[in-house]
Amino acid sequence: MMARMEQDWARLGRAVAVARQDAGMTQNELATAVGVGLSTIKTLERGSRKYLKVQPTHRGVARALGWAEDCVEDVLAGGDPRPEPALRSTIPVPTGELPAGLSERAKWALGSGRVVDSDVISASPGGDGGVEVVMVFKAAEGVSPEQLSRDFAFWERMQRLARDVWTHHDIQSVEKP
Repeated sequence: MMARMEQDWARLGRAVAVARQDAGMTQNELATAVGVGLSTIKTLERGSRKYLKVQPTHRGVARALGWAEDCVEDVLAGGDPRPEPALRSTIPVPTGELPAGLSERAKWALGSGRVVDSDVISASPGGDGGVEVVMVFKAAEGVSPEQLSRDFAFWERMQRLARDVWTHHDIQSVEKP
């Protein structure tokens, strides 16, 4: 019979807290990203609860922090979290003409680095698609995979926040100039 390796839940909690803080997230933001209550994140970060095995919530936290899901076991065994390899391919920014009407600032920003991901969010009341916001996530040339993974976790958080602002914004409460 094989002896089960001791799992250090307090170590996992500390690693989660450090990664969350490094990503600029609050416990509440992490809880929202994972789809759990705030008390779940607080308990996890304290490391006071011992589990028999890794739970889906632990894997969700790993995803939200940009870790490889299977590294939870590594952290419990004394290792360090590993970043999730970039799942999305990077698309080079077109070197030809950029769309007419872009500001000089936007043209300059789109003309360097590489586009990693983008999002289009309806900014019209009721989401009818009359007005859209385009968000672009870019990476500088030479950025390390580890840094890209941390930045990508932050990007996903910003996407959620922007989508929440644009989709739940009470347009009637905005005063017209």
